[in-house]
Amino acid sequence: VMGLGIAVILFYGEIYGLITMIFLVGYLVVRNAIAYRRKQRKEKEAQKKRFNKEDLITISGIMKLSSQNIAGAVQTIDELYREVIDNLAVENHKGLKACKKRAKALTSDIEDLKSDIYYFIRSIDDSSVTSSKFYILILDYLHSMSNSISFIADTSYTHVDNNHKKLKYNHIRNLKTISEKMQQQFQKILEILNVSMYSNSTTQLIKDVSSIKDEISELIEKQIRDIRTTESSPKNTKLYFSLLLETRVLIRSIINLMTLFKNFKDQFRTMTNEK
Repeated sequence: VMGLGIAVILFYGEIYGLITMIFLVGYLVVRNAIAYRRKQRKEKEAQKKRFNKEDLITISGIMKLSSQNIAGAVQTIDELYREVIDNLAVENHKGLKACKKRAKALTSDIEDLKSDIYYFIRSIDDSSVTSSKFYILILDYLHSMSNSISFIADTSYTHVDNNHKKLKYNHIRNLKTISEKMQQQFQKILEILNVSMYSNSTTQLIKDVSSIKDEISELIEKQIRDIRTTESSPKNTKLYFSLLLETRVLIRSIINLMTLFKNFKDQFRTMTNEK
Protein backbone atom coordinates (compact mmCIF):
# COMPACT_ATOMS: atom_id res chain seq x y z
CA VAL A 1 0.00 0.00 0.00
CA MET A 2 2.82 2.38 0.95
CA GLY A 3 4.66 1.55 -2.31
CA LEU A 4 1.52 2.35 -4.31
CA GLY A 5 1.16 5.68 -2.53
CA ILE A 6 4.76 6.65 -3.34
CA ALA A 7 4.22 5.72 -7.00
CA VAL A 8 1.11 7.93 -7.17
CA ILE A 9 2.97 10.86 -5.59
CA LEU A 10 5.84 10.56 -8.08
CA PHE A 11 3.50 10.18 -11.07
CA TYR A 12 1.24 13.17 -10.36
CA GLY A 13 3.50 15.40 -8.29
CA GLU A 14 6.77 15.13 -10.23
CA ILE A 15 9.37 17.33 -8.47
CA TYR A 16 7.00 18.25 -5.63
CA GLY A 17 6.12 14.62 -5.25
CA LEU A 18 9.81 13.71 -5.03
CA ILE A 19 10.43 16.32 -2.34
CA THR A 20 7.38 15.07 -0.42
CA MET A 21 8.64 11.51 -0.66
CA ILE A 22 12.09 12.50 0.65
CA PHE A 23 10.53 14.20 3.67
CA LEU A 24 8.28 11.17 4.23
CA VAL A 25 11.20 8.73 4.16
CA GLY A 26 13.20 11.01 6.47
CA TYR A 27 10.28 11.13 8.91
CA LEU A 28 9.98 7.33 8.94
CA VAL A 29 13.73 6.87 9.51
CA VAL A 30 13.76 9.33 12.44
CA ARG A 31 10.61 7.78 13.95
CA ASN A 32 12.07 4.27 13.80
CA ALA A 33 15.38 5.47 15.31
CA ILE A 34 13.55 7.08 18.25
CA ALA A 35 11.47 3.93 18.81
CA TYR A 36 14.62 1.78 18.78
CA ARG A 37 16.36 4.01 21.34
CA ARG A 38 13.32 3.89 23.62
CA LYS A 39 13.30 0.11 23.39
CA GLN A 40 17.00 -0.04 24.31
CA ARG A 41 16.44 2.24 27.32
CA LYS A 42 13.56 0.07 28.55
CA GLU A 43 15.67 -3.09 28.22
CA LYS A 44 18.51 -1.49 30.22
CA GLU A 45 16.11 -0.42 32.97
CA ALA A 46 14.64 -3.94 33.06
CA GLN A 47 18.12 -5.41 33.51
CA LYS A 48 18.87 -3.04 36.38
CA LYS A 49 15.60 -3.89 38.13
CA ARG A 50 16.13 -7.65 37.71
CA PHE A 51 18.86 -7.55 40.37
CA ASN A 52 17.81 -4.93 42.89
CA LYS A 53 20.65 -3.58 45.06
CA GLU A 54 18.22 -3.18 47.95
CA ASP A 55 17.66 -6.96 47.97
CA LEU A 56 21.23 -8.30 48.24
CA ILE A 57 21.87 -11.82 46.94
CA THR A 58 23.47 -14.20 49.45
CA ILE A 59 25.24 -17.53 48.88
CA SER A 60 21.93 -19.28 49.50
CA GLY A 61 20.33 -17.02 46.92
CA ILE A 62 23.07 -17.78 44.40
CA MET A 63 22.55 -21.52 44.85
CA LYS A 64 18.78 -21.16 44.51
CA LEU A 65 19.16 -19.01 41.38
CA SER A 66 21.64 -21.49 39.90
CA SER A 67 19.31 -24.42 40.61
CA GLN A 68 16.41 -22.63 38.91
CA ASN A 69 18.47 -21.80 35.82
CA ILE A 70 19.83 -25.34 35.53
CA ALA A 71 16.39 -26.91 36.02
CA GLY A 72 14.79 -24.68 33.39
CA ALA A 73 17.50 -25.33 30.80
CA VAL A 74 17.71 -29.07 31.49
CA GLN A 75 13.94 -29.49 31.21
CA THR A 76 13.94 -27.76 27.81
CA ILE A 77 17.01 -29.62 26.52
CA ASP A 78 15.54 -32.95 27.65
CA GLU A 79 12.34 -32.30 25.69
CA LEU A 80 14.17 -30.95 22.65
CA TYR A 81 16.64 -33.83 22.37
CA ARG A 82 13.84 -36.38 22.49
CA GLU A 83 11.64 -34.45 20.04
CA VAL A 84 14.47 -33.91 17.54
CA ILE A 85 15.30 -37.63 17.39
CA ASP A 86 11.62 -38.62 17.18
CA ASN A 87 10.91 -36.08 14.42
CA LEU A 88 14.06 -37.04 12.53
CA ALA A 89 13.02 -40.70 12.59
CA VAL A 90 9.80 -39.91 10.69
CA GLU A 91 11.24 -36.93 8.75
CA ASN A 92 8.77 -34.51 10.33
CA HIS A 93 9.84 -31.25 8.70
CA LYS A 94 7.38 -29.10 10.66
CA GLY A 95 8.33 -30.70 13.98
CA LEU A 96 12.06 -30.22 13.37
CA LYS A 97 11.52 -26.60 12.39
CA ALA A 98 9.69 -26.01 15.69
CA CYS A 99 12.55 -27.68 17.60
CA LYS A 100 15.09 -25.49 15.81
CA LYS A 101 13.15 -22.36 16.73
CA ARG A 102 12.75 -23.41 20.36
CA ALA A 103 16.45 -24.29 20.69
CA LYS A 104 17.39 -20.87 19.33
CA ALA A 105 15.08 -19.23 21.88
CA LEU A 106 16.73 -21.20 24.71
CA THR A 107 20.18 -20.01 23.64
CA SER A 108 18.88 -16.44 23.48
CA ASP A 109 17.43 -16.71 27.02
CA ILE A 110 20.73 -17.95 28.44
CA GLU A 111 22.62 -15.21 26.60
CA ASP A 112 20.29 -12.71 28.28
CA LEU A 113 21.24 -14.15 31.67
CA LYS A 114 24.92 -13.81 30.78
CA SER A 115 24.29 -10.19 29.77
CA ASP A 116 22.92 -9.56 33.28
CA ILE A 117 26.14 -10.73 35.01
CA TYR A 118 27.27 -7.14 35.65
CA TYR A 119 24.04 -6.33 37.51
CA PHE A 120 24.17 -9.69 39.28
CA ILE A 121 27.66 -9.04 40.67
CA ARG A 122 26.65 -5.53 41.75
CA SER A 123 23.75 -6.98 43.75
CA ILE A 124 25.73 -9.59 45.72
CA ASP A 125 26.47 -8.99 49.39
CA ASP A 126 30.16 -8.74 50.33
CA SER A 127 30.35 -12.19 51.95
CA SER A 128 29.07 -13.91 48.78
CA VAL A 129 31.36 -12.33 46.18
CA THR A 130 33.72 -15.32 45.96
CA SER A 131 30.75 -17.63 45.26
CA SER A 132 29.62 -15.55 42.30
CA LYS A 133 32.17 -17.34 40.10
CA PHE A 134 30.09 -20.52 40.43
CA TYR A 135 27.04 -18.74 39.04
CA ILE A 136 29.06 -17.31 36.13
CA LEU A 137 30.61 -20.71 35.28
CA ILE A 138 27.23 -22.43 35.54
CA LEU A 139 25.80 -20.00 32.98
CA ASP A 140 28.76 -20.72 30.72
CA TYR A 141 28.13 -24.48 30.83
CA LEU A 142 24.41 -23.94 30.25
CA HIS A 143 25.29 -21.83 27.23
CA SER A 144 27.47 -24.64 25.87
CA MET A 145 24.60 -27.10 26.38
CA SER A 146 22.15 -24.82 24.60
CA ASN A 147 24.57 -24.43 21.69
CA SER A 148 24.84 -28.22 21.42
CA ILE A 149 21.09 -28.83 21.33
CA SER A 150 20.72 -25.95 18.88
CA PHE A 151 23.32 -27.56 16.60
CA ILE A 152 21.59 -30.96 16.86
CA ALA A 153 18.19 -29.45 16.01
CA ASP A 154 19.54 -27.28 13.19
CA THR A 155 21.57 -30.09 11.60
CA SER A 156 18.61 -32.49 11.70
CA TYR A 157 16.26 -29.89 10.23
CA THR A 158 18.68 -29.02 7.42
CA HIS A 159 19.07 -32.70 6.50
CA VAL A 160 15.31 -33.17 6.13
CA ASP A 161 14.77 -29.74 4.55
CA ASN A 162 17.28 -30.63 1.82
CA ASN A 163 15.40 -33.88 1.10
CA HIS A 164 18.36 -36.10 1.89
CA LYS A 165 17.83 -39.83 2.36
CA LYS A 166 16.31 -41.03 5.61
CA LEU A 167 18.75 -42.39 8.19
CA LYS A 168 19.12 -46.17 8.28
CA TYR A 169 16.99 -48.13 10.71
CA ASN A 170 19.95 -49.10 12.90
CA HIS A 171 21.08 -45.45 13.08
CA ILE A 172 17.63 -44.34 14.24
CA ARG A 173 17.51 -47.21 16.71
CA ASN A 174 20.89 -46.26 18.18
CA LEU A 175 19.95 -42.59 18.45
CA LYS A 176 16.65 -43.45 20.13
CA THR A 177 18.49 -45.65 22.64
CA ILE A 178 20.86 -42.78 23.45
CA SER A 179 17.87 -40.42 23.68
CA GLU A 180 16.11 -42.67 26.20
CA LYS A 181 19.24 -42.95 28.36
CA MET A 182 19.78 -39.20 28.18
CA GLN A 183 16.19 -38.63 29.26
CA GLN A 184 16.74 -40.79 32.34
CA GLN A 185 19.79 -38.75 33.32
CA PHE A 186 18.06 -35.42 32.68
CA GLN A 187 15.27 -36.53 35.03
CA LYS A 188 17.84 -37.47 37.66
CA ILE A 189 19.35 -34.00 37.39
CA LEU A 190 15.92 -32.47 38.01
CA GLU A 191 15.44 -34.75 41.02
CA ILE A 192 18.80 -33.71 42.45
CA LEU A 193 17.89 -30.04 42.05
CA ASN A 194 14.36 -30.40 43.44
CA VAL A 195 15.02 -32.77 46.33
CA SER A 196 18.33 -31.14 47.29
CA MET A 197 20.24 -34.43 47.30
CA TYR A 198 23.96 -34.01 47.76
CA SER A 199 27.30 -35.54 46.77
CA ASN A 200 26.50 -39.26 46.53
CA SER A 201 23.62 -38.92 44.05
CA THR A 202 25.51 -36.35 41.97
CA THR A 203 28.62 -38.52 41.85
CA GLN A 204 26.59 -41.49 40.61
CA LEU A 205 24.88 -39.29 38.03
CA ILE A 206 28.25 -38.19 36.64
CA LYS A 207 29.32 -41.84 36.35
CA ASP A 208 26.10 -42.79 34.56
CA VAL A 209 26.36 -39.89 32.11
CA SER A 210 30.00 -40.77 31.44
CA SER A 211 28.97 -44.33 30.54
CA ILE A 212 26.65 -42.92 27.84
CA LYS A 213 29.60 -40.97 26.45
CA ASP A 214 31.59 -44.22 26.28
CA GLU A 215 28.71 -45.93 24.51
CA ILE A 216 28.64 -43.15 21.90
CA SER A 217 32.36 -43.62 21.32
CA GLU A 218 31.70 -47.30 20.59
CA LEU A 219 28.95 -46.37 18.11
CA ILE A 220 31.33 -44.02 16.32
CA GLU A 221 33.97 -46.74 16.05
CA LYS A 222 31.38 -49.22 14.77
CA GLN A 223 30.21 -46.76 12.12
CA ILE A 224 33.80 -46.27 10.96
CA ARG A 225 34.15 -50.03 10.49
CA ASP A 226 30.80 -50.21 8.67
CA ILE A 227 31.81 -47.49 6.20
CA ARG A 228 34.78 -49.57 5.12
CA THR A 229 32.75 -52.73 4.56
CA THR A 230 29.29 -51.60 3.42
CA GLU A 231 27.78 -49.01 1.06
CA SER A 232 26.33 -45.97 2.82
CA SER A 233 25.14 -42.48 1.96
CA PRO A 234 27.77 -39.74 2.59
CA LYS A 235 25.07 -37.29 3.73
CA ASN A 236 23.54 -39.82 6.12
CA THR A 237 26.96 -40.71 7.50
CA LYS A 238 27.75 -37.05 8.04
CA LEU A 239 24.47 -36.47 9.89
CA TYR A 240 24.89 -39.58 12.04
CA PHE A 241 28.45 -38.66 13.00
CA SER A 242 27.44 -35.05 13.67
CA LEU A 243 24.63 -36.07 16.04
CA LEU A 244 26.81 -38.55 17.92
CA LEU A 245 29.75 -36.16 18.24
CA GLU A 246 27.62 -33.22 19.34
CA THR A 247 25.84 -35.42 21.88
CA ARG A 248 29.29 -36.20 23.30
CA VAL A 249 29.95 -32.46 23.54
CA LEU A 250 26.58 -32.02 25.27
CA ILE A 251 27.41 -34.78 27.75
CA ARG A 252 30.81 -33.26 28.49
CA SER A 253 29.10 -29.97 29.34
CA ILE A 254 26.62 -31.82 31.58
CA ILE A 255 29.47 -33.52 33.44
CA ASN A 256 31.30 -30.21 33.91
CA LEU A 257 28.09 -28.50 35.02
CA MET A 258 27.10 -31.11 37.59
CA THR A 259 30.68 -31.43 38.91
CA LEU A 260 30.76 -27.67 39.44
CA PHE A 261 27.31 -27.66 41.04
CA LYS A 262 28.32 -30.53 43.35
CA ASN A 263 31.39 -28.57 44.47
CA PHE A 264 29.26 -25.48 45.01
CA LYS A 265 26.73 -27.38 47.12
CA ASP A 266 29.51 -29.06 49.13
CA GLN A 267 31.06 -25.66 49.82
CA PHE A 268 27.70 -24.24 50.83
CA ARG A 269 27.01 -27.20 53.13
CA THR A 270 30.43 -26.84 54.78
CA MET A 271 29.88 -23.14 55.41
CA THR A 272 26.40 -23.84 56.83
CA ASN A 273 27.76 -26.51 59.21
CA GLU A 274 30.50 -24.19 60.41
CA LYS A 275 27.86 -21.66 61.40
